[in-house]
Amino acid sequence: MATNIEIKSASTDEDYKLVKDMTQYAFAASPGQNESNSHEYFQGDHQYILYEDGKPMATAAAIPMTQQVRGKVFDMAGIAGVFTYPEARRRGHVKALMKHMFAKMKEKNQPITSLYPFKQSFYGKFGYITLPQTLIVEIKSHQLAALIDKDLDVSYRRYLLKDEVESVIQYYKDFQEEIHGMALFIDRIQQSLKERDRWVLEVRDSDDHLIALLLYRIEGFEKPAVIFPFLYKNSLGKYGALRYFALHAEQISSIKTQVYTGDMIETWLYDAIPRKKSRDWVPSPMARVFDISALRGIEVGPGKIHLQVSDPYNPANNSCWKLEEQEGLLEISTCHQGDGTPITIQAFSAMIFGGYDFEDFTIHGWGDLNTEEIAILTSMFPPLRAKIFQTF
Repeated sequence: MATNIEIKSASTDEDYKLVKDMTQYAFAASPGQNESNSHEYFQGDHQYILYEDGKPMATAAAIPMTQQVRGKVFDMAGIAGVFTYPEARRRGHVKALMKHMFAKMKEKNQPITSLYPFKQSFYGKFGYITLPQTLIVEIKSHQLAALIDKDLDVSYRRYLLKDEVESVIQYYKDFQEEIHGMALFIDRIQQSLKERDRWVLEVRDSDDHLIALLLYRIEGFEKPAVIFPFLYKNSLGKYGALRYFALHAEQISSIKTQVYTGDMIETWLYDAIPRKKSRDWVPSPMARVFDISALRGIEVGPGKIHLQVSDPYNPANNSCWKLEEQEGLLEISTCHQGDGTPITIQAFSAMIFGGYDFEDFTIHGWGDLNTEEIAILTSMFPPLRAKIFQTF
């Protein structure tokens, strides 16, 4: 049995090589070629290595990111690359790494955290709740044909991503201001875009406002156009972008893109029957609120409620919280212990990120809300679908 557990931050080329060896064993063909010992791939991450009696046995990263939650953009820690070698599993190493990263989140004022889990129930124990799944959809090009003759007052601009990376990054940030749940890298974003060989399509309205932004690649003649992201601000942006690909009808076989559960893509067009599937490599993303007090200023509806929150991984959240709408924004303050309805941090996170039926909290074991409390929470936190966007 281990006698000494130590967690260190990766900082040297040797550290990063250890991390790459572990992540390759976890997520790639193994054994395999791993020529790089540099930290370029992990640049900007807060990468941690857990040593068991001096031997590297587990690793995890907390990627600096931002995430929009109900109208306000927060600093966020994106948990990724979590792995333990088989011979050291079931010894609580991931739990130790998670607690270590939670402590670092507190230091860095990151009140939100998200991840893509290997198993949702595992991370549920740490307070994370499930967000909508991303779906891969394919629509045949001839099924878009009805849009060709539509009189849509839009203009198009197409260019190579590598020529205007900075502009695209700014557009991403502009869209983030409007899309609940949208997460973006901080340090990695430029690198991640420069590595992609893609066309960029801008769709603008008659006032020259950007209403849709797409990155795409045509796989070949009579082959699909693969689109990601497909960002749009309104109906004109959505249909203007689809019309652009309808104009490729004699060139491409279909469009493939990603949407979210609940986007109801089957209602977009008559006779367009999209083929849908979930991404094979990962289940739905997850997220949690790490610092309740930092959520002042998010957009909410009318109402006021007292909630007694329990959070075993951040004692600062273990309090009675008074939530009240003031001029359309959330005001938060503490109240007397015992004055609020008891709920877990999972319930609080589900309330903030949306997508849950408050009546289901009882079944999940997150708290028992009465009819009046459900009505207040529904008013204050109307249903939203969190679209996390960034993969990591």
